[in-house]
Amino acid sequence: MNTMNDALGDDLDLDLTDNTVSEGMGLLKSGVYDAVSKKPEWKKTSKGSGKMLVIVFEDLKGMGQITFRFNVMNASADAQKIGRDQLKTFLTHGGHPNPDRPLSGYGLDAMEGLKVRILVDADGTYTKDNQTRVSYAIKRFSEVDPNVPAAGPSPMANASNTENVVSMGAAKGANKPLDDEIPF
Repeated sequence: MNTMNDALGDDLDLDLTDNTVSEGMGLLKSGVYDAVSKKPEWKKTSKGSGKMLVIVFEDLKGMGQITFRFNVMNASADAQKIGRDQLKTFLTHGGHPNPDRPLSGYGLDAMEGLKVRILVDADGTYTKDNQTRVSYAIKRFSEVDPNVPAAGPSPMANASNTENVVSMGAAKGANKPLDDEIPF
């Protein structure tokens, strides 16, 4: 029997007082990343009448990860079309063997390990522990170009207060065209 205790001895005084606990892989913030798909799984939507495909995208350089929910079965035809268009875009750019019929003969396993370039950007704000925080989402999938590395996080990705959040375009209505008139 070759266990850790056999190799180190039962009476080893292992002191981890000065060591730290890792929080795991962080959330990807605004930027462009080359990522690999991990852990595809089916989940019911919050209302229970639909189904979404949930996939984790992990940055190939180890900078973090982000989860995307493809809304593939929904009572809203528009929401379902958007979710399926997003899924086909991911599968096509990631090199899936059959993006038109991704489950036929392949199952979820063929969605694991696909490499895509993702654009992550602020997607609004929320309050937790009395602090306003930024939520991030994948906004675009594209093909990985091995000759052009992904840019990584944007300089504004570490915005930590509401003032910076607004300047990043995460405030409600930020996607509206700018009004050139000065309000005074």
